[in-house]
Amino acid sequence: MNIAPQDPFSLILVNDSQQSEEDISFDNSWEIQYEGGELGGISLYSTLGLQALSLRITPIFSNLNESRINLRQFEQKPNINEILPNYTNISVEVFAGIHFSLEYFISNSYSIYGQVSIQNKSSQKFSGNLQYLVSLKPLSGGEQMRGMQSDLFYVLEGKTKDLFPVFYLSGPSQTGKLGQTSIASILEIDSDSSQNLKWCLAFEHGKFQSLESVVNFQSLDFDKETTRNKLFHQRDFFFFDTGNPEWDNVMLFSQNSAKQLIVRGTESQQKLSLVQNRHPEKTIFQSETAKIQKNEGISPIQLWYFLHVLPKQHNLIHFVFDEFLFFQREDGFIPNHSDPSNFLARFHAFPILATIGQEILDAQRSQDLAIAYLHKLISYLQYWLSNFIDKTSYHWENALQSLYEDLPIHNLWDKEGYGINIRWIESPFLNSLLVIECEKCLQIADQFKIDFPERNWLESQKTNLVKNIDDSWNPKQKYFAYRDIQTKKSPGKVSILKKNGSGIHMLEKNLQSPQRLTVRVITHPELSRKITVEIRGMFENQEVLEIIRPRNFIWSTTTGLSTTENVFESISSINILGLPDDNSVEVSTSQYSMVDLSLFLSILIKENNKIHIQQMVDQWLEKEFLSNFGLSLIPKKYLATGKTHTNSVDLPLNSLILEGLIDNQQLDLAKKVFINLMKVVIKNLRLSKKFYKLYDAHDGTCKGEYNIINGMIPLKIFFRLIGIHRWTENEIEFMGSSVFKEEIKIFHRGLKVICSQKGHMIITSDGKIIELNTTNLQKIKIPS
Repeated sequence: MNIAPQDPFSLILVNDSQQSEEDISFDNSWEIQYEGGELGGISLYSTLGLQALSLRITPIFSNLNESRINLRQFEQKPNINEILPNYTNISVEVFAGIHFSLEYFISNSYSIYGQVSIQNKSSQKFSGNLQYLVSLKPLSGGEQMRGMQSDLFYVLEGKTKDLFPVFYLSGPSQTGKLGQTSIASILEIDSDSSQNLKWCLAFEHGKFQSLESVVNFQSLDFDKETTRNKLFHQRDFFFFDTGNPEWDNVMLFSQNSAKQLIVRGTESQQKLSLVQNRHPEKTIFQSETAKIQKNEGISPIQLWYFLHVLPKQHNLIHFVFDEFLFFQREDGFIPNHSDPSNFLARFHAFPILATIGQEILDAQRSQDLAIAYLHKLISYLQYWLSNFIDKTSYHWENALQSLYEDLPIHNLWDKEGYGINIRWIESPFLNSLLVIECEKCLQIADQFKIDFPERNWLESQKTNLVKNIDDSWNPKQKYFAYRDIQTKKSPGKVSILKKNGSGIHMLEKNLQSPQRLTVRVITHPELSRKITVEIRGMFENQEVLEIIRPRNFIWSTTTGLSTTENVFESISSINILGLPDDNSVEVSTSQYSMVDLSLFLSILIKENNKIHIQQMVDQWLEKEFLSNFGLSLIPKKYLATGKTHTNSVDLPLNSLILEGLIDNQQLDLAKKVFINLMKVVIKNLRLSKKFYKLYDAHDGTCKGEYNIINGMIPLKIFFRLIGIHRWTENEIEFMGSSVFKEEIKIFHRGLKVICSQKGHMIITSDGKIIELNTTNLQKIKIPS
């Protein structure tokens, strides 16, 4: 590895709780930044688990004539040579012939270790010093770093909240030239010789404990500890040679960043769990005052996506999947989050659990586990499919339950939104997910030969769901449309009334078909919301009166939206009460004709009409949704309105669609989408050095949280594009060949796998060669 500053990379470091047996109720992350902070240079940044405004450690390199900090001053720019979740090695030639190797290693949550190796490759003796500026911006009542001479050594010490940071540098250290917040050690290195220095920052809950950690560090064999750490982590990585170094590095950094999200649960030192992201501006624990510390957890779709980023981590996914099942109630309800105290956990789980369960079972091959999972999954589907008054139509309980509350039809909060109350929407997205879940349960039962009494019920539910989806097909527009859950129609938006101020308006307006109405109010932020709207009309020869009060609106800063509970065939009058003259209201038919990427998830359904799939691919996915950076959330034709703020690229949703494209042999489009996803992730890693939750489909700019699982590259999709269907601990399943012209080489635990358009070659660690020249499914056992 040789990664320069302009290359795509992410340099966040965390404590690896997989190896640590310490108390993990405190979490801290670090980020190495180039030219960050006030001084620039190569700085190490943290907030000490949000216990400080910031702490930044910056090396300053000096010879007898000058000091150098910034990258532009160096003889050669720095290069990243190694990266692990808790370790990195950066090399830089600061002065001509003077090479520095900067190693950073996190062995626990309360300290970070470093080693600097300096090689003099010049023909002259090198004299100078290495200085570290440790800049602490403490919380109120804290103390900045300052020098302190103890009986044994000179250190910098400070205080922030209840942490006592102490920084130690080996050698005859002393106060640096930048004053009390700096520490320096002298360098005297003959030609062709080297010198090593070690440093440590400890930040325990007491000054004595921090000093004790420094003392313990002095006896640490840094090289031995980091070597052991490398051996532990590198066994899990897939290393790639695609012919494109940026692709190789980004797929490695995706795996590395995802591994940082594996944490040890606080209630059991042996139990591994997952969090959605870690970085210096947050902590994974909910509250420092909680009696029992619990990490923040993840949603079901994030768990599913973890297995796409880390496609061999079935055991880990198994642990977290069991967390969801552990909280299942007797009625089948499973929280929509692995942390039951999370707001999302009040809703029933996003329907993707059977899909995850089948992935685990395909790797585990356990009959007993399959029986246990199937029982729980049937119960969870019964909750989904039985808790509705109309047992044939289903809807999300809340837009947040869908985990895609930003879909335009869900958008009740934005000032330009015309979303619809979720209870009135029949969603092909939800119906498709539920069909797939039914399919997965039936596949589990068939694969493990399990008889279960609910089989007829499940098959009937699947048939009903497929019919609902088929009935929503728009033959003119060639897609499965949102429908009103009562009328089964998909009308567009037609404005009925648009007025300022209060007043009664007689209309006598007939609608083309029975339709629900949307009321949208624009107000000044400072005004109290006292508006009431009374709508009179007719439906099925009965007079209908609907009164929409302030509490019936979903309010943002300046906008309120409400969807009528009733449908109308005609409108006789609309009475607006309590609306100031300079505020406006619009009443329109509810817009079910909105289109977004989630509507095309039906391509994952095994029994879907192949003609419909081809039409959706040709007329929508390739023509309207494919952007330079992946499949956008909304089609290009809708961007003429200027509402580009909703036009995002979401990698998990793209991956769901990609699975369907690959299953249906739409490989050319799948390849284009994946290449464009790589393009946007590479762009942002090059510019910001971070993985982001969302990417703008227009210009590729980043949005939302960073170092989050949602923004990392789905290796499983790449595997499928090169003909690898599944890779587990014991075997590799090959199906098809690579869609790429170039040979793709994968290195993992002594195996070398070469994928090409002609087939596959497996080279074992002892030199044995296995060649596969067929596109049929083949399973190769991995040598033990």
